[in-house]
Amino acid sequence: MAFPTTDPGLLRQLKDPAETSAWDRFVAIYRPAIVAVARQRGLAFADADDVAQEVFTAVAGAVHRFDPDREDGASSGPRARFSTWLATIAERKTIDALRRARVRPASGHAFEAVAARDNDSRLLRFEVRRRLFLTAAADLQTAVSPTAWEAFWRTAIDGDSAERVAKTLGMTAGAVYAAKARTMRKLVERIRALESEWSIDPSTSGQLDGEAS
Repeated sequence: MAFPTTDPGLLRQLKDPAETSAWDRFVAIYRPAIVAVARQRGLAFADADDVAQEVFTAVAGAVHRFDPDREDGASSGPRARFSTWLATIAERKTIDALRRARVRPASGHAFEAVAARDNDSRLLRFEVRRRLFLTAAADLQTAVSPTAWEAFWRTAIDGDSAERVAKTLGMTAGAVYAAKARTMRKLVERIRALESEWSIDPSTSGQLDGEAS
């Protein structure tokens, strides 16, 4: 498993039990991704949600000992990344849950799917990006006119042609293109703001696959 880079400022806040807002933000970002991967491996939603809770409990109990200058936050060696440490915990908890539930992963080979790190990495990055995009879109939808939003969504997200959208909305194709461009610019600005609020490194979040293109 792999996660977007977590901002050092957020890590410092997580080490303080009084920083409840930091924990709320941390859980909001990573719970959907952990649950999604556990579900991909064959766990029921309730079991996958339990895995996420176990991960956060483990992190809460050990984050004060995490040292990025020590390998895996524990032993001497190359500089560790918090995301790698978190991913290791999530993978172990998922495997434990599969064993307890005697679930056979979807691939048909015991625990083979859990070991497929590249696939897990893509799924986790996608889940975090998807949540980022949907949150930004929900925020922006209330800030633009319904017509501008429909013009943007149907052309940029649904892939409809500007000409066809223009006919149904009573606009010119040029006006549709202009609405799309303005809304896209505002959406990108909102996504960047959320990256900062969520302490996500924008170089690891990227553009949502298949959306906002």
